[in-house]
Amino acid sequence: MKIAIAFFGLPRCSEKSFPSIEQKIFANIPKGAEYKCFYHFYEQKEVISSRSNEQGELHESNYAPFQNYEGILEKPEDVLPTLPIEELKQFGDAWKNDFGSMRNLLLQLHSLKEVTKLVENYNPDCVFFVRPDLIYHDNIQSYYYELVTSIPKSVFLPKWQWGIGVNDRFALLNKESYQAYGNRIDEAINYCTSGPHPLHSERLLKYALLKKNVNIYILDAQASRVRVNGDVVKEKFGTNISLTSPLTNKYKRFLFLTKWKTKRLLKSRNIL
Repeated sequence: MKIAIAFFGLPRCSEKSFPSIEQKIFANIPKGAEYKCFYHFYEQKEVISSRSNEQGELHESNYAPFQNYEGILEKPEDVLPTLPIEELKQFGDAWKNDFGSMRNLLLQLHSLKEVTKLVENYNPDCVFFVRPDLIYHDNIQSYYYELVTSIPKSVFLPKWQWGIGVNDRFALLNKESYQAYGNRIDEAINYCTSGPHPLHSERLLKYALLKKNVNIYILDAQASRVRVNGDVVKEKFGTNISLTSPLTNKYKRFLFLTKWKTKRLLKSRNIL
């Protein structure tokens, strides 16, 4: 089995996040599997985000754990002129912060696409897209790699914060499905015009996966965001599904059915 580990975005506080990546991801890769790490990061000196009340210096040391991997560094100011920001503004601002979050989302989606290009040359059996600014709390069990490579066009996603879309923090996909995840910036205009809707990260991901007929399953693991100053975000890991909500709410019905489908799969493979 060939596994690609694809890092994207911005390594905010590697001192805290990278040890969890080593312990929860690298240490649990299936025995005998071949794996290779790739990255696309933004090269910048500070992080400023009004949405997360984040402002601080981004030290070069945050990039150090990834320096021996195959990767690309780009400056955000070089990428921004290439992104369809003005075209997407006409659909509205989902975060209502003067399109600041939309700008950051498009940078992230560009990062995903660029690291996906690197992964393609490796021709992996499966791809684990990993945000470098997360502290991973649970072992990514080795059986998930066996499952995703055995199910055509499949993805395993975290189970919290789905809302109207699906969780976009990290994902494990096979060779038939990883491009739908990594190249979803190509569907941004199509998603917005389909509603019309303002661009939204989790909803765009759900749209892109379903459009490509990707089978969605649950990966039972949690992770928390860590800020540039080392603060760890208190995530809401609950899914808030009552006994009746799947009957009245189509979005919670989708999550409920995905959980049920995953449980049935695990039982059929004698994992539960």
